[in-house]
Parts: sequence; C-alpha cells; structure tokens
Amino acid sequence: MAEEFLQPSRRDYMEFVGNMFFNVLLQNSLLQVAMKDDYGNVESCVMHDLASSVVSNNADDSIVVRYKFLEEESSPIPKNVAKHLLTLFLKGGIPGTIFSNFQCLHYLTLFGDYKEFPNSIREMLSAEIGRLTSLHTLRCFTVGKEKGFQIEELGSLKNLTGSVEIQDLEMVHDKEEALKANIFQKPNLFKLAFRWSDGREDETNDESVLEGIQPHSNLKKLEISGFKGIRFPTWDEKMVARDGPQGSLVPLDNLIGIELIGCSEIEEIPTLEHLPNLKSVSLKRLKKVRLINAWFNHLTSLQIEELDRLDCLPEWILYNNQNLSFLYISKCGVLRELPDGFIT
Repeated sequence: MAEEFLQPSRRDYMEFVGNMFFNVLLQNSLLQVAMKDDYGNVESCVMHDLASSVVSNNADDSIVVRYKFLEEESSPIPKNVAKHLLTLFLKGGIPGTIFSNFQCLHYLTLFGDYKEFPNSIREMLSAEIGRLTSLHTLRCFTVGKEKGFQIEELGSLKNLTGSVEIQDLEMVHDKEEALKANIFQKPNLFKLAFRWSDGREDETNDESVLEGIQPHSNLKKLEISGFKGIRFPTWDEKMVARDGPQGSLVPLDNLIGIELIGCSEIEEIPTLEHLPNLKSVSLKRLKKVRLINAWFNHLTSLQIEELDRLDCLPEWILYNNQNLSFLYISKCGVLRELPDGFIT
C-alpha cells in the first residue's frame, strides 16, 4: 500500500485489498506470523529467510528509499531522502527531523515516549478530522468544546477499523450530540474505550451521553472509565446493541472482554451471563458496588480491585468458570471471605 502498488476497487477499499494479498503471502510461507493479539489479529510477522535473501541480494544503492524505520540513536534523514519517503516508522523522536521535508509521506507511525510533538508534526495535525472520510485508523480522539474538535467529527468516519479510545466525554452535552458520532454504524471497530476525566465534582449528563454512543454488535472489547452516572443505560446494562438506526436490540455476542474503571456511582454491574464468548472481566474502583449479582460463565480472567463495599463473592464464580487461569483481587477492604475452593 505504501508503494501504491495496490489499487482499491469500487467494492473493496485499499486496506481490504492489502489484507487479501497479505494473507496470500502468509499462506505461501513468504511471511510467518510472529505474534497475534487477543482477537486473533496478526500484530507482527517475520519474513522467510529465503525471501529476505532475495530482497537483500537485489538491493541497489540507486533505488529510491520509500520505507524507513528509525531508532532514537539514528541521525536525521537527509532532505533528498525524505522527499521520496512514503512510509516512516519513528521511535522516540529524531533530533533535527523536519517533517515538512516529507513531501510524499502517506503513513507515519510514531511510538515511544513522546512528551510533546515537534512543531513540524503539530502543524500537520489539524481540527476537523471528520473531513478525512477515508480514514481507517484512529487510536484516540479527545473531545473538545470548539468546532472541529467535537464528537460529531467521528460521524463521517464510517471506515474506522480496529480500536478507538474516546477521551473527555464530559465535553459532550447530551444523547443527541453523542449520536452524531454514529458509533453504532461502525461495524469494523472491535475495541472501544469510553473515558470521562477523573476528578470531576459532579455529573449532569453521563448517562445520556453513554446512551448515545452505543456500539455495533460486532464489538469484542469494551472499556468504560470515569462514568459517574447512577446506572448504565439500557444497551450497557443489558449488554445489547440496536440492529440498525430503528432496529431491534441484539446481544453483544461477540464481546470477549469488558473493563469498568472508576464508575463511582453505580451499585450494580451490567448483565453478562448471556454473552457466550466473554472471557475477561475487570472491575476497578467501583466504590458503591456491594455484591456481584451478574453471572459469569467460561471466564479465563477476572480482576476485582478497589471495590470498597464488596463484602462477599458468590460461590458460582468458581464453579461456573472452570477454565479461570487469572484471578486478581486487591484492596477490597470489607471483603470477609472467599468461596470454598479459592484457597487451597
């Protein structure tokens, strides 16, 4: 894709075509899977020794460099090289790198400990991201008050794929404004994180806003953090999603993981027993939850931390989850005892 060898069709977008060719390379062992994520997606791969040898032996200093990976200790990229680059992976920042020199750059990946971006990158990051209607990857979106930074910018990004973290949801006024993000119309998002800022004195609209950002039923992992509503809205409380704008409610059957963090006012956690693929549950800083009244079946991971009023755990947690391989319970001050079988 970076070399512009692939051309999208009217039916299939470029990433779909690229994924098809990538699978062909895997099936023919030219590439080999090195690591997969929790959802079965390939995170990294390695090139077969034979293919790597062919590429190396045919390399020529006269070839224009289109793809580059730079570590922190690397020297700045010369202007005559930068102007031809299509793809750049940059770790930790390279002193003296001037991003305005990258005239043909299509893909820029930054990773590492960036305390702030260089001016040349900040100039490239503009408001009104909603104008990028072909955008497929957006890891994080921080909601602002000003036009161009509001949650409605997500509404036109119908092709978003993978995971998105939406921060500062307290900036959204109500359900109607939240609906403009069209989250439920994004079937290719498998992971969503909805986050409100810590340290707020009160809430006026958290329940309404969360109601308006219900996900598509394809969702696999959900995180809700900093929510200060007294109860979750219908879709979250019952773990269902609407099948279309006016459709019926269907279970979030694809959900494999849920994490609730700092939802300080809720007293009950959502209904979870009807989710056949749920494997991981994490409950943290739910200060008013006294008991776990939702059934978990077939869990492999359960984390319970800082549930200040939780005084007991039901015995079925152990009996219903025979494959539980990770259990972490911490800072539950009034928890009196564990069910038989937890301590051996």
